[in-house]
Amino acid sequence: MRTPAPIRDASEQRVHYRGRPSDAAGTFELPDVSECAGFTDETVLEGTCVLVRHAIAALPSGMTRITYGTETTGPPAAESGPVVTGDFADVLRALKRLAEEPS
Repeated sequence: MRTPAPIRDASEQRVHYRGRPSDAAGTFELPDVSECAGFTDETVLEGTCVLVRHAIAALPSGMTRITYGTETTGPPAAESGPVVTGDFADVLRALKRLAEEPS
């Protein structure tokens, strides 16, 4: 995802999920953003709320730990959760590749 401006608390975007059930549209919001520490995004789609927490932390070794977690609530949460998190491994691999590129 690309955003038109720097992310900040309470910024909101409309999103459209292609390839997801019914190609639904929803609201994407960033209720918590902490510079150099992480952010939480919240997507509400057809009665289901998905919170994804992204955290980064510097390690004593000089490396960085990236933590990614999710919470899905709402009527179809049991079905939606696996769909939402299904690409997390790919996302983390892509982030790792980007982090390893020379600046």
